[in-house]
Amino acid sequence: MNKFWIYLKTKQFRNTLLLIFGSVFALVLIMFFSLGVYTRHGSGIPVPQLKGLQVERAMQLLKDQGFDYKIDSVYVLDKTPGAVIEQDPDAGTNVKENRLLQHWPIIA
Repeated sequence: MNKFWIYLKTKQFRNTLLLIFGSVFALVLIMFFSLGVYTRHGSGIPVPQLKGLQVERAMQLLKDQGFDYKIDSVYVLDKTPGAVIEQDPDAGTNVKENRLLQHWPIIA
């Protein structure tokens, strides 16, 4: 056990320990800065305002901007049939290209 404590005080051990910490720190920094590039953070196309539009107009607007969409329908007594009453994500939200948005317009 005494030899172990002596080894911990050597220059070789100290250099090895510094190399390990430096390598881990460098790896974390590389991952941190490259993650934004890899995920294209901050880029995207703003979602248009669809509430109140007729479904045909909303579908054409989404198609023109390159969005894929999924439509759900509900019956609402006081709304015009075929009108968009809700959308997810909200208007103005940035969405990356070639993404299928799961809960797009909800049509009355």
